[in-house]
Amino acid sequence: MLVTGHEEYHSLTPEDLVNYVGKDEFIVVDGRFVFEPDDFANLSASYIGVGRGDTDE
Repeated sequence: MLVTGHEEYHSLTPEDLVNYVGKDEFIVVDGRFVFEPDDFANLSASYIGVGRGDTDE
């Protein structure tokens, strides 16, 4: 869950998150619009942007 807009998070890519988490599937809840929903389309992670909705629909 991302609830802060620190610059360090903006330098991460969705692929970085997949590598850091080390799980086959997980959910990213982004409350600061750090990531673009489409960047998660072909990854094992599901993306939910608070105020954007669920991109898995």
